Amino acid sequence: HDYKAPDDLTLGQWVDKQRQLYKDGKLSKERIDYLQSQGLNLNAPTHLARFTEDEEWDSKLRDMIKYKKIHGNADVPMQYPIGETLGQWVHNQRSLYEKGTLDSRRHAILAGKGFLFEPGRNVKKTIIDEYWQKN
Repeated sequence: HDYKAPDDLTLGQWVDKQRQLYKDGKLSKERIDYLQSQGLNLNAPTHLARFTEDEEWDSKLRDMIKYKKIHGNADVPMQYPIGETLGQWVHNQRSLYEKGTLDSRRHAILAGKGFLFEPGRNVKKTIIDEYWQKN
């Protein structure tokens, strides 16, 4: 079931590639006719977008881990100058968490890396605890 096409793609990846090429207008009429004659629905959704999204997410996760090693936390400022979109990505992960729509696998990965989903709450709790101890 893991058949590999000549370009070393699995059959599913190869089909997705054909669909994406079709949507981009990069398939010849001959190839379109052939694929459709074989019963391939070129208008079906591809899974390539999901692969790309996962690769981008993994890349941002690696950037966040690097940031945490340097700064000791993963509380990336929204306008962090290196990795232009890292701060926005961190914000988006927290927003997805708050809405209850963060993928459970991604949540587990982030939690395992010490990601703070509610950083303000943790700071307030610490301040309140310190105040309580003093008074």
